[in-house]
Amino acid sequence: MNENQSFTLRQLTPFLLCLAAYLGSYVIALPLAAKLIALGPLVVPGGYIAASVTYPCTDIVDEIYGRRFANSMVTMTLIAMCIVLVLIAVDGALPAASNWDLKASYDDIFGFAPRLMVAGIVAFILGQYADVYLFDLIRRASSGRFLWLRNNGSTAVSKLFDCVSFNFIGFYGLIPHVELCEMMLYTYIFYLLIAFLDTPLVYLGVSWARRYVSEV
Repeated sequence: MNENQSFTLRQLTPFLLCLAAYLGSYVIALPLAAKLIALGPLVVPGGYIAASVTYPCTDIVDEIYGRRFANSMVTMTLIAMCIVLVLIAVDGALPAASNWDLKASYDDIFGFAPRLMVAGIVAFILGQYADVYLFDLIRRASSGRFLWLRNNGSTAVSKLFDCVSFNFIGFYGLIPHVELCEMMLYTYIFYLLIAFLDTPLVYLGVSWARRYVSEV
């Protein structure tokens, strides 16, 4: 991988697919987080299921295209999240039709969404840029070996920032402090489990993407 390498459109196919999955999953994850779900003993915001789709994406892009492309993917998704936040606010401010019977249900979900969006944006900035930086740092320190180490190691540190900031901003004052701390712990455990389970997918994704990039 060369940070200054140029790529053809076909060679960029894996990057574009990862970008689409990454951007779409994170944007929908924020309103979905309004629902708390139980996964056995773990209680986590529903959006974490959608967000877990993104885990392999940054690692594949960083491994194949380099830190610059991975950071670009994070930045484009951040811009999209900010646009969605503005659109939700504008839509919520517009008057509802008098014969529309779903206003209360709409307000229950999307009235809470802006807080979750702000929480998600802060967590996203802290977690995702840290993830890309740490992945690249571990790769350089290990001379490009041990993909499993940087895949799991970067997630273990960056998702700690993500879990604490998102749950604190999104749910502080809405649930008891003990339950809030438990949810922070549960979501962190959930992240670690997903990072461990998606390691084979990262290896498969890197192998698949490398075939595109190696084409002349």
